[in-house]
Amino acid sequence: MTASLLERPVAALRPVRRARMLPEGWPLYILLYGYPLWWFLGLQAFVWPIIAVPMALALLKQRSTRIPKGFGIYLLFLLWMFGSALQLSGISRVLAYVYRGSLYVSAAILLLYLINRPKNRVTSRSIVNGLASLWAVTVLGGFAGILFPHVQFSSVTEKLLPGSLAHNPFVYSLIHPGFADTTDLLGFALARPKAPFNYTNEWGSNLAILTPFAVYALVLARRQLWRWAIAVGLVASVVPIVLSINRGLWISLGVGVLYVAIRVGLRGNLRVLLGTLATIAVAAGVVVTTPLGNVVLQRIAHPNTQGRAYLYQQATDSAMESPLLGHGAPVSSSSGVAAGASVGTHGQLWTLLVSQGFPGLFLFVAFFAMLFVYTWRVSNRALWAHAAMLVALVQMPVYNWLPVQINLVMLAAVVCWLEVTADAPPRRGAAGPLTVWTPTPAGPRLWRRPRSKARRAVGSVLTAAPPEAGTDAELRKMARGGTFNLVAVAWMGLASFVLVIVLTRGLGPTGYGLVATAIAAFTLLSNVGELGADTGLLREIPRLLVQRRARDARALLRVSLIPVLFTGVGMAALVYIYAPQLTHILVRHTTNEDEVTYLRILTPFLAIAPAATVALAGTRG
Repeated sequence: MTASLLERPVAALRPVRRARMLPEGWPLYILLYGYPLWWFLGLQAFVWPIIAVPMALALLKQRSTRIPKGFGIYLLFLLWMFGSALQLSGISRVLAYVYRGSLYVSAAILLLYLINRPKNRVTSRSIVNGLASLWAVTVLGGFAGILFPHVQFSSVTEKLLPGSLAHNPFVYSLIHPGFADTTDLLGFALARPKAPFNYTNEWGSNLAILTPFAVYALVLARRQLWRWAIAVGLVASVVPIVLSINRGLWISLGVGVLYVAIRVGLRGNLRVLLGTLATIAVAAGVVVTTPLGNVVLQRIAHPNTQGRAYLYQQATDSAMESPLLGHGAPVSSSSGVAAGASVGTHGQLWTLLVSQGFPGLFLFVAFFAMLFVYTWRVSNRALWAHAAMLVALVQMPVYNWLPVQINLVMLAAVVCWLEVTADAPPRRGAAGPLTVWTPTPAGPRLWRRPRSKARRAVGSVLTAAPPEAGTDAELRKMARGGTFNLVAVAWMGLASFVLVIVLTRGLGPTGYGLVATAIAAFTLLSNVGELGADTGLLREIPRLLVQRRARDARALLRVSLIPVLFTGVGMAALVYIYAPQLTHILVRHTTNEDEVTYLRILTPFLAIAPAATVALAGTRG
C-alpha cells in the first residue's frame, strides 16, 4: 500500500514551486518607474532605504552571495560612519546622520542585490531603460519648473507626520514637493527647476548622470519610434539644462561626453565619434541661435562663488577640528557670508570630510574609484554607463550624492559589470563553497576568490551549506549557529552603547528619558501583542516535524500569525489615537508633546513587531 502523505519523510515534503508573481528585480523597477509617485507622496528621499528591505531579504535567502572585489573598503567606510555617531549632538544632526546612514547602507544592498540576480532576467538593457525613464521624468520636471515655477504642495507624508517632526527644517525640505526655486542671481527672476527632486542642484546633478543613460537607451532602442522620441528629448533637454544655470551640470556633463568621444576615437570607431561630435554641435547650435546663449553669458558674468568658497573653507576648518571621526553630520555656520547655512552640504566631498573625517572620505572615494577602474574595459556602447560614473565623480566637490546619485552610480557600475563579464560563466571556487564570479582572462578580475583557510571558513559560515549526516556535521552546525549568535550579541551590545550616547548627547537627559519611556511602552505592548504564540510555536513545530507532519506545521504557523498581526495593527492604531492620554499616564500626569511624537513614531513598528517575533520563533522551531 502506498504510504500516506503524513508518513513520508520530512525531506520529501518539499514545497511546490509556483510561478513568480513579480518579475526578477521588481524592487528596482518599482523604484525607477514609480519615482514620480514617490515624489508626489513625499517619499522620494526615503524610498531607497524602504525598497532596500526586500532586496536584503532576497540576499539572505540565497545560499551564497557574489561580492565585488574591493567591497570590503565600502564595508570599512560603513563601519567608520557608524563610529562617527559618537560625535553627534542635537536632534537635528541625529536625524541627518540616520538619514544619510540609511542611504549609504541601502546603496550597498542595491549593488549586491543586482549583481546576484540571474543575468538572463535582470539585464543591462532593463536597467538602462529604467534609468532612461527616470531621465525622461527629470526632463519633464525641468519643463514643469520653467512653466509653473510657483507650484508646490503638501505631500501625503507631510500630512501624516507629527507637526513637530514635519516642520523640522531638514525634514520639511525632504517631504514638501515643488516644481522650482526662483532666483534673481542674474538680475532678473529666473525659475530653476527641481522636480522630481528636493533641490535645484540635486536636479542638475541627477540629470547630468542620467543623460548618458538616455544616449545608451538610444543606442539599444529596437524601434525607430523610440529612437526618435529619445533623440527629440535629448535636444529638448538643452532648454532646462541651460535655464537651470547649474554650472556643475554643464561642466560634469561636458566631461562625460568628452570622455566618450576620446575613448571611442582611440578605439578607431569613427561612427560613434562622429555621432557624439554631431550631438555636441547640435546642442551648441541650439544655445547659440536662441536666447539661451544670453543666459549662459549672464551666468558666466555672475559667478557668485563667494558663498561656496567660504563654506569650503569652513568645511576644511571643521574637519581639522575632528580629522579622524569627523562630526557625524554637517555643522552650522553662524558667521560670514554663508551665515545660517550648513557646513558640509555643498558637495559630497565636503559632506564626508566634515561628517566622517579624512579616513571616511578616503575609504568612500577609494571604493568608487576602484569600481571605475575595474569596469574600464567596457564595450563602446557601454562607455555611456561608464561615463555616468565619471560624471558623478567629477561632481563630488560641488554636488551631494544623496539620496539618489549614489544609487545611480551603483546602477552604472552594475551595467558596466554586466558588459565586462558578458561571456564569463559562474564557477564555484575550488577553495570553498562560496560562489564567486570569474571573468574571462581578457577582462578585469572583478571578484576576489577566497584564498586562505580563514576566508574559506568564513565563506562556509556565510553560505550555510547543509551539513552531512553524523555527529561532526551536527557539531559544525552548532558552531555556525554559536558564531552567528556571538557576533550578533556583540554587535547589538555595541549598537546599544552607541545609541545611548547619541540619544543622550542629542536630546539631553530629559529628552533621552522620554525616548526611553516610549521604548519601554513599545516593548511592553509588543510582548503583549505576541499573545504567547511565539512560545507555542517553539514547542509545537519541533514536535510536528518529529512526527513527520510538516504540512500541519505550516498551517500552525499561519494560524498563529494572523491573530497576532491583527492585534499588532489594532494596538498601533489605538496608541496613535490615544497617545496624549497614554503620555499623561507615563510622564507624571502631564502631557508632553515630545513624548506624544515619540509614541506615534513607534506605532508603525508596533504594528509588525509582534508578528515578526512570532515568525522568528517559527523559524527557530
